Amino acid sequence: MDADDVFQDVCLRLVRDENAPLTNDSHLKAYLIRVTVNICKDLHKCAWRKRTEPLDDHVGDISPESESIMDEVMKLKPFFRSVIYLYYYQEYSVREIAELFGKNENTVSTALRRARLKLKDILKEEGYHG
Repeated sequence: MDADDVFQDVCLRLVRDENAPLTNDSHLKAYLIRVTVNICKDLHKCAWRKRTEPLDDHVGDISPESESIMDEVMKLKPFFRSVIYLYYYQEYSVREIAELFGKNENTVSTALRRARLKLKDILKEEGYHG
């Protein structure tokens, strides 16, 4: 997702920059590389990155009886996995999760519902009846 964001930002800067070297291919290539590097540096400096931690770092904090369920949670797509973890394990509200991700509350609610359904299917396939 970060790569898509960087690509979009580079394209927007190219379109908006009146001084972009559009006529010379070698200058254009150098311009695009420099802009991409700068946007990537900005991305890594942002406050959001400094306040977040990968979900994998906290898997050890979970009780043994819920470890098998957490294994199944880890099979979900990254956004679904994060929403489930924040909602059930960290007890964040939908509003708080929406603020963390910079998304609409309805988007987070929908993702939570879809993640629950997907997790339910995964657990049924694995034979979990708890």
